[in-house]
Amino acid sequence: DEEDEEDEEDEEENVDPELGGTTTSWIPADDPESDDDSTIIIPPLFMRTTRGDTTTTAVFPLFFEEEAPDDVQRMILLYYYRRSQEQNADVLFPFYWSFRGVDSLTFSIPPVYYHYDDDGFDWGVAPFIFDGRSGDSVYTFIPPLLTFSYANDDEAYTLATIFWRYREQEAVRWGIFPLIWDLAEITHRDTMAIPFFFRFADHETENVLTVVPPVYHEEDPTHALFGLAPLFHHYHDDEGSSLTLPPLLFHYGNFNGDVRLISPLFAWFDVEEERTFLTWVYQRHRGLTELDAIAPFFFSYRDPREHYSSLVIPPLLFHFGGPASTNTVVFPFVGYFHEPGLYTTWASLLTVHNQRHDEDSGFTWVFPTLDLRHDPEKNIVNFHPLVYSRNEEEYRHLVIAPIHWDFEWSDEDYRVTIDFPIFWRFRSGPEVKQVMLNTYYREYREDGADGWEFHFFPLFAFGKPRPGDHWWNILYGLAGYRRQGSYAQTQVFWIPFQTDGPD
Repeated sequence: DEEDEEDEEDEEENVDPELGGTTTSWIPADDPESDDDSTIIIPPLFMRTTRGDTTTTAVFPLFFEEEAPDDVQRMILLYYYRRSQEQNADVLFPFYWSFRGVDSLTFSIPPVYYHYDDDGFDWGVAPFIFDGRSGDSVYTFIPPLLTFSYANDDEAYTLATIFWRYREQEAVRWGIFPLIWDLAEITHRDTMAIPFFFRFADHETENVLTVVPPVYHEEDPTHALFGLAPLFHHYHDDEGSSLTLPPLLFHYGNFNGDVRLISPLFAWFDVEEERTFLTWVYQRHRGLTELDAIAPFFFSYRDPREHYSSLVIPPLLFHFGGPASTNTVVFPFVGYFHEPGLYTTWASLLTVHNQRHDEDSGFTWVFPTLDLRHDPEKNIVNFHPLVYSRNEEEYRHLVIAPIHWDFEWSDEDYRVTIDFPIFWRFRSGPEVKQVMLNTYYREYREDGADGWEFHFFPLFAFGKPRPGDHWWNILYGLAGYRRQGSYAQTQVFWIPFQTDGPD
């Protein structure tokens, strides 16, 4: 408690009447063991503090000072002053700036500035030029000239309005946009001064192409060419040379004895034992294949290796023949198509015939009515729209429209025959029903016995149901007789009477 009372006494405010009521505060130093630390504040103009060996004095806003044994800083209005073992400074804001270190210096009289240290330097005149170096990097920036440059050991950039340059290790690219381009890589270099000069060099293949329009030149260890576009072109290598004159439609080339000659009148090619001769009228080729032509009217082609030949006389005759097939067309009259072992087809304006040799089948069609077809299972004859005939193993029919209709299903033992309007006949197994005009005939089998009957409408009818039995009648009962075994019956005026047999 006594210590607290002493602290309160130390912090009592003392008022000096002569200073107009100015208050002075005595604040203990941070270090309780030092009796020299003190702070004097006379608001709002004066402050003085002592901390160990450092004394700070301020008279606002005119003066500031911080003093230590090895470091002194002062500011008097716009002037700043510092002296120390590590840093010296003099600043007269904003006209003069100077900072000096052991191994560095920063100096500026705006707009000029300069700085250096162990790693590099910077200097400039703002906003006109900025330049410097840091380690292995350097830069330059000149805004009025729109120029910027940066470089280090690995790469470099330069841009000055339309001029640009870029370096990446051993590759350098530069240009004046959009006219000049120089691209130098490790493996190649391309240079262009558009549109006057072009050069492309490949260091690996040693190929160089140079173009100064309309002249161009290219060379490498294997070949060379040059020309004047579009008038002249020359090429040569170890195997031969060629010459081309486009305006004259002329070309000549000779490589290892292979000759190519083109002119406005004719063309000649002698290449690897293949010889071709072309004129506006006649064309000829001899080699592995052969051709004779008078284009576009006549073409004859042959391949002795395949025993193949073709003859074309547009638009009338087309013939293509060989061991595998033969096709001939005389347009529009007849056509013949044959493939041995497979098929044969011929056709004319109204007729078509086809034979399949591999299936033993075929057809013939005569426009517009006759249609003939056959294969191992059936034969068909159609004469549209009157006659239709079909024969198969289990079925057949014959139609002669509109009179005769005959259909038979052998597997079902069923047949229908009609000769309209006179005759109808229907057979199903052993049963036959037949109508012809006003007659009716029927055959049948009942209980293992064969029978038949005949009717002549309306006059009489007779029949034999089974062996030993029979019957007959006139006007279906005016008079009649029936025998069935030992039994007999007689009809008179449609009234039956038993005339034989047991009662």
